[in-house]
Amino acid sequence: MDDDYSDYRSLWIIGSDHYIYKYSTNKKYIAISESPFKQIKVFNDQYIIGIDINNNLWKYRDGNWVLIRNNVKYATLNYLGEIYFIDNDNLVFKMKS
Repeated sequence: MDDDYSDYRSLWIIGSDHYIYKYSTNKKYIAISESPFKQIKVFNDQYIIGIDINNNLWKYRDGNWVLIRNNVKYATLNYLGEIYFIDNDNLVFKMKS
């Protein structure tokens, strides 16, 4: 892709095996995670967050997974890419930049 929108031409899914896959414009599924996930939120092709089956919140940035926090029930990204999450005690947090 040679335009500014190439980062937005893929579809991210959690497969039936609970692994994260990216379906790209060349019609291929690419495995992105090495462990099972139950939730993902996509900001763009290089920045997503996800909660694994053990309730750990992860950030995928430029091809690398980084553990953010344990005991997370739900997480989301806003339009600025800021992370908000609800922990297992139902408390709401915003991640510091």
